[in-house]
Amino acid sequence: MKVVTWNVGSYYFLGYAVRRGTSFHGHKIRDIYFQPELNGEFVSSQLAAFDADVVVLQEMHSLDDAAFIPALADYPYKTLVPNIHHEHSVLVASKQPFEITTKGDYACIGIGEVTLVPVHLDAHSAQARYADTKALSIATAGITPLIIIGDTNIWSRGKRCVFPADKRAYATLTRNLTDITTEFSSTSYFGLAFDKAFISSDLVVKHVSCPHVRSYFMDHYPLVVEFTA
Repeated sequence: MKVVTWNVGSYYFLGYAVRRGTSFHGHKIRDIYFQPELNGEFVSSQLAAFDADVVVLQEMHSLDDAAFIPALADYPYKTLVPNIHHEHSVLVASKQPFEITTKGDYACIGIGEVTLVPVHLDAHSAQARYADTKALSIATAGITPLIIIGDTNIWSRGKRCVFPADKRAYATLTRNLTDITTEFSSTSYFGLAFDKAFISSDLVVKHVSCPHVRSYFMDHYPLVVEFTA
């Protein structure tokens, strides 16, 4: 199974643009989430090249915005997972049917034998991220095979975390799972490895990459993970 996760918005860049009432290439920046008219074709071209089985996109505002990403037409099974901290949501698109089970604040996506948990942890507080990971650990306890993937917002470079609470958050996630993204010192324009993937021991990694591609106000790079159960 190949999974790509990508934060296609930018809270900081777009927040600034909204406050300034900025227009870009004839499109007014309408909110702090994914800008479908500006970025849709670019995201689509990248997703088509990745040809993943499952796509996870953070900072989507509406499922309707998926229509601006033509490559998602190849993914007939889609759902929008609410975010516990913000109005924006996580889009999960799959070529295979899936089942959703809610565990606490988290959606567990069952695809074949594997359970995928898409995350977008708190962006503003390391202490809040630590609380998120404790709740996530409880919610996913005993689930296997398991992959937790997405924008953790943990300020890190590889395994090295900036804040003490982020170190505790990272330790919580790696207590029973393996971080398969430690080789990346950065997954974003800001030089920090926010985006990560954690897997259970019964999954075998075939490939992990983080192409440094971004468009306009997007500040994260995509993370591509391929594994077998």
